[in-house]
Amino acid sequence: MMTTKFITSLLAASALAGLAVVPAAAHKTGKARSHRAATVSNDAELRRLIEAQQAKIDELTARVAAMGTASAPGAVSEEEQTSRDEAAANNEFLKAQVDALQAQLEVVKTTTAQNAPTWSGMPQFKGAGGFSFKPNGEIQYDAGYTGNPNNRVATSGLGFNNRARRLLLGASGDLPGDFKYAFQFDFAQAGVGYEDIVLSYEPKGKPYTVTIGYFYPYNSLDNLTSNRFVSVVERNQAVDGFGQGRRLGVGVGYTSGDFRINGGVFANQINNANFDNNDWALSGRILYAPLMGSNQLHFAVNGEYRRFRRNSLGVRYRSRPFTQTTDVRFDDAGTIAAYGDYVIGLEALGIFGPLHVQGEAKYVKTDGIRPGEGLDNGEIASGTRLVSDPSFFSAYGEVGYWLTGETRGYKNFKIDRTKILNGFDKGGWGGFNLVGRIDYIDLKDKVGGPNVGNPLTNGQVVNGILNGGQQTGYMLALNWWPIDYVRFTAQYIHTEIEGGPNAGVVRPISSRPIYDRKYSTDGAVLRAQVDF
Repeated sequence: MMTTKFITSLLAASALAGLAVVPAAAHKTGKARSHRAATVSNDAELRRLIEAQQAKIDELTARVAAMGTASAPGAVSEEEQTSRDEAAANNEFLKAQVDALQAQLEVVKTTTAQNAPTWSGMPQFKGAGGFSFKPNGEIQYDAGYTGNPNNRVATSGLGFNNRARRLLLGASGDLPGDFKYAFQFDFAQAGVGYEDIVLSYEPKGKPYTVTIGYFYPYNSLDNLTSNRFVSVVERNQAVDGFGQGRRLGVGVGYTSGDFRINGGVFANQINNANFDNNDWALSGRILYAPLMGSNQLHFAVNGEYRRFRRNSLGVRYRSRPFTQTTDVRFDDAGTIAAYGDYVIGLEALGIFGPLHVQGEAKYVKTDGIRPGEGLDNGEIASGTRLVSDPSFFSAYGEVGYWLTGETRGYKNFKIDRTKILNGFDKGGWGGFNLVGRIDYIDLKDKVGGPNVGNPLTNGQVVNGILNGGQQTGYMLALNWWPIDYVRFTAQYIHTEIEGGPNAGVVRPISSRPIYDRKYSTDGAVLRAQVDF
């Protein structure tokens, strides 16, 4: 009897001790959850606690069961019967305590599961109420060579160069009420640059979305594709040449089946510290992206009107030779005095298993300021006033093929990550993607009027022709993805130029007008990239 009482007391004490530990752990976990500060080490500690408490519960359960069957049936004395009744009562008490302990342990398990991060390139933390947080980033390092045509351009910006193209850090996630957020900063160029910084409202089950912040207007498939997934090293030259960068703004989207419509109102750059933030833009895009069997198609038209700052009414169109390892521009229309410009674009994409084809065309018309034209108070023209409004054109086309059988990723009406079939993590060699692209831009136009500048060197207007130049790039790129998040690119570039600001320097002896003189150069770029 004494032994039975001793065991009963010991089990009760053990159960009560367990009850004291688990609520404390649950309280700590709830506190951590409420502050969204649970760490991996805390989760590991909780899991160890769960395992220890589960083992104690199993042991208690076994002892209780043994106590219930320890006494043999038969005639017993009154004292023995009293002892058995007392043991039975204690047994029921212990069963209740074990059940309570098990219930509280299940709460701890559930809390731990909520706090444990999932993994998709980086850990993603999810909390109660719809909160989530996922850090992200990207590193791109470029090394390249751009030839100096006939070795005549006086610059140190040609030849071999290397640079950190992007060093991005940021995060994205969900907020209660169907809100989402995302932000990234670029630390590559000895300062802080800004990538997307947005807050969006995306209600579940609804066809519309609203986005506010700093992001690209709806102006190009290539531009709206993440730089991680663009087929070649740089986006098409219309993005650089026509200045189609990010802006502060508000955008809305509406989706119906395979159709999506976007529109937005945008202001200026996020890093303008002056009190002249009065430029603005309107942007819209209509997209149709049907899935034909296993083939993904994409067709879109986009348009944009941009109004320039009142105290700097002007625009400069120019582009690099398909790489940012040089700051030299062989095509440059100079700064044109203008109130704004109109931009219209067409997009097409087809993904057919390992094969994809893609192309875009872009037309730009300036809303220029004429010579002698009066301006309103506070308006200041910037650049050359032309007799008529110039228009410009750019287009590119590319063909890509996955040599290892992958299919280019496409999701939510845009190009997305490609899933590598047999990466290093699976014992393979990764995915190999071969891409050819032709990219053309024309910054020449007939505008009339007198010559501006020296017509034999780098005149802006010669014989009534705006000498911005024409540039065509022929590119061949091999992309190697060892795993989904690592990419190496080797790209060859042949560039042909007609006219432009360097034509008189590169071709000083020629009977042709400066805007018709032709020359070429070659280059190559290597890129190493990792994103997470």
